[in-house]
Amino acid sequence: MILGFLVGLCEFPCSGGIYLATVALLSIKQTFFQGLIYLLLYNLMFVLPLILIFATMGNKKIFNWFEAIQDKNFGKIKLIMGIAMIISAIILFAWLIK
Repeated sequence: MILGFLVGLCEFPCSGGIYLATVALLSIKQTFFQGLIYLLLYNLMFVLPLILIFATMGNKKIFNWFEAIQDKNFGKIKLIMGIAMIISAIILFAWLIK
């Protein structure tokens, strides 16, 4: 229970804003069931990537395959991620000064 609290405490600044906005939007909906469907869809989209990562990385064969690819292409991966971060920064900066 303490571990769950600590995870929630650390995760809330990253995902809490989106969750609160979703709940606020749901309060405007006209029917309870329509809001419930949107809330369930939001939770599914939030948790599904975590489940997929856990399921694939829990398989030793798949994990070893990913690890081999990462070891072989580490320099390329770093370059691609660096370029993606620079592009994201340029887009964000352009949006801010607009």
